[in-house]
Amino acid sequence: MEHMRESTANQKTARKEIEERGKVKLCCIPCLKTWEITDISSVDVIPDTEGMTMLCSYCRVDALVPVVPSSMLYGKTEEEQKRQLEEWRYAEFGFPPEEEEKTSCLGCQQGLANQEAHMDIGGCLYCD
Repeated sequence: MEHMRESTANQKTARKEIEERGKVKLCCIPCLKTWEITDISSVDVIPDTEGMTMLCSYCRVDALVPVVPSSMLYGKTEEEQKRQLEEWRYAEFGFPPEEEEKTSCLGCQQGLANQEAHMDIGGCLYCD
């Protein structure tokens, strides 16, 4: 998958962008959320064989892409970024864009993914 390079062991990349530009935009492949952070400690991480991988603050999946100059999302419009995220989401998780409106939460779509994260937050952020 072409996005794996960007969504794996990515904390260091995001930290460098914050140090250089004061913020970094994050895009989540499964839930399609995008937001900016100015403090790397505001995003949870999990260890990976190559470094620390950031977790989405919304769906808790480790498929965040920091939008930095080396990213495939860099320099694209918001709409182009969304289309790219949707393509990656379909390739990785099998959900085409037209299914997005039915249930926004990947855990609920799959019926079993992210159950631990759902329990940690006391329910689904999107469906409850």
